[in-house]
Amino acid sequence: MNLDLLHQVLNQKSLPSIPQVALEVVRLCGADDAPLEKIGDAVARDPSLAARLLRMANSPVFGTPRRVGSVPQAVTLLGLRTVRVVTISSALVDGIEHGRVPGFPYVRFWWDAVVSGLASRHLAHRAGVPNPDEVFVAGLLQDLGVHGLATALGAEYLVLLETARGGEEDLGTLERERLDLHHGEVSAALLRAWEFPELLAEAVRRHVGGPLAVPPTDKADAIAGCLYTAEMARRLFRAPSSTLIEEYGRRAARVLGLGAQPAQQVLQSVRVQLRDTADSLRLNLEDEGMPTGPVWDETGAPSPPVTATR
Repeated sequence: MNLDLLHQVLNQKSLPSIPQVALEVVRLCGADDAPLEKIGDAVARDPSLAARLLRMANSPVFGTPRRVGSVPQAVTLLGLRTVRVVTISSALVDGIEHGRVPGFPYVRFWWDAVVSGLASRHLAHRAGVPNPDEVFVAGLLQDLGVHGLATALGAEYLVLLETARGGEEDLGTLERERLDLHHGEVSAALLRAWEFPELLAEAVRRHVGGPLAVPPTDKADAIAGCLYTAEMARRLFRAPSSTLIEEYGRRAARVLGLGAQPAQQVLQSVRVQLRDTADSLRLNLEDEGMPTGPVWDETGAPSPPVTATR
């Protein structure tokens, strides 16, 4: 691993920081005896965070049966673990400024992040991985290292990024060959620096190349398997093809043990929830650049159909 480059990324003055209110919410959520009312009061001091938590609680991602109208209700519904991670994520989303890196595809970056988050959550739910809401946040932020490397290296990294997005080579492979450091390692280091739970940081590190063992042997591997499969779903949403559909199905089956139907249903759920989820995160993304995914026929199946080969 290129520790000098990792140090360069982590010590950039332009990296987003975590506001004091968010840090207080994180601290309260980690306490054993913190009353929900006190957490709600802390959240309410940051209007942007309060609005994002309310919109998340009311989004289709969480399937709330009734309208959540107050911050304490949102905290109760989401749970302290999820509130903690969403709070930090909210600060990071706000802190990554559009246009800071000339030529960086910010709109595409965030659309792809939402696809990854949604796909990760639905894959976790169907594969029985605990705490799918936390897995959603890990999926949302798994490629933070892409932005970190682009900020540190500028045009040099953007050329590499475009080469990978041309479909000819895998980004993680290119990064290892040319930088001796891949974006999963950078993402994990950033999450650790921002005091994310170690489990999520380690899962994010492992998502490049997939879990250490198949089937997964620990929680980090189980989450990494969701992120690794969601990465293929994201590629499929960007450039639907029979080849990618088949690869997505194989990955879902091999890594998570999912058959064709649940793998297909994950794609359908992502497609339905994509716009609303971006809005609930207050990303304010224009529809231009929004990934479309595979097209479903009248039977409800994608065309061509998803196959899962064990």
